[in-house]
Amino acid sequence: MVRRSVVAFAAVLLCGIAGRVTAATHASSFEAFPMTVDGLDPSTRSAGMGGASGAVFWGDITDHWANPALLGFVSGVRYTDDVTSFLPSGSLDFVARQTTAGFGGLGFSFVGEPLAGLGKRESAIHTTYGTAYTPTENVTIYQRVRSWGAGASLTSVLASAAQLRHQEAPTLTRHLDVAFGFSEKVEEAGITTTPPSKSRGVSRDLGFLFRTGTTLKRGGGDAMPLRLDASYGFSIVGSGYGHVGTSPIVRDVRNAIAAHASLETHPVGRRMLPLWLAPALAPLISLGVAYDAERVTVASAPVFDYSRNHYGAELGITRALTFQAGLVNNPHHSWEGTWGLAAALPLGRFGGVRYGYARVQAANVFLDDIPHRSWSVWLDPVAIAHRER
Repeated sequence: MVRRSVVAFAAVLLCGIAGRVTAATHASSFEAFPMTVDGLDPSTRSAGMGGASGAVFWGDITDHWANPALLGFVSGVRYTDDVTSFLPSGSLDFVARQTTAGFGGLGFSFVGEPLAGLGKRESAIHTTYGTAYTPTENVTIYQRVRSWGAGASLTSVLASAAQLRHQEAPTLTRHLDVAFGFSEKVEEAGITTTPPSKSRGVSRDLGFLFRTGTTLKRGGGDAMPLRLDASYGFSIVGSGYGHVGTSPIVRDVRNAIAAHASLETHPVGRRMLPLWLAPALAPLISLGVAYDAERVTVASAPVFDYSRNHYGAELGITRALTFQAGLVNNPHHSWEGTWGLAAALPLGRFGGVRYGYARVQAANVFLDDIPHRSWSVWLDPVAIAHRER
């Protein structure tokens, strides 16, 4: 799923450490290859589902890297740390740390913008470089992305507005939802030689999501409700107006669909639990499936254009355990299997912690599978402030 990006990054590395390479050659090397960090989805949950995440609206963590419209479903404040290890030694890790915040249908993401402490997204290799005419020095070959984003869910905004007026939300909000999202990214690639060399560019992501659903309830007031939802997502990742060196930002267009079924906790069981804990057990069990059709284009090098299909599924047991599985159909018609799992300790509506792990099968038998690891902690200040006394 990420082999093409790894090859591009490795090619840059080889250019950087080859003999008799000048600083000017370093610069032209980075201009010849489009940014690869931006082309990698850091989400561990998405990796477990085969990268099918552009329309996956459910769960505590949505993948706004694939579709910024999913920021409209963010609730509370969350800090997430995702690490993808391309080499077993750990010498080539892709790190993505982000802060998200949302309330009432409005969500925001911060990755090094506007404050550096809010996160980062980068990959780097530390090596040595020197020629017969220059002394050997320790250098770092790096790629970084700093970004911010915003999204809105129309249904959640209307529901929150009705709650503020002490009114019931419109019936339509229980069956339809439309969300939009936007993000802006500053991308940078460079080598810390003497003198240093780097290239910089800016790109934008746009996203849309439509969701429809209904709740089925049979057998009277104490029946266990079954919620059914379907969604469609469209996103353009890297619709940039800038360049990294002389290469335009890679453009990634996704059309995504997903379906989700969830069985809610029995009403009698919910009444037996403390009010603060009951939301941690909802839904009792859930199953989701997803499909993303992705088209990647490189304007300066059409030979690198490709398409791939992502298939994924996720089983959830309350909000504490989730299991993912997926398949990726690559440009050369090879298949990569993926799987993942996550364990969370939710403290009702107030917050919690989560750890996730995923593994992507290597398409080449000579390469190791790629592990993804993530942890996150979240807190909902609004829920705490309005807790039941």
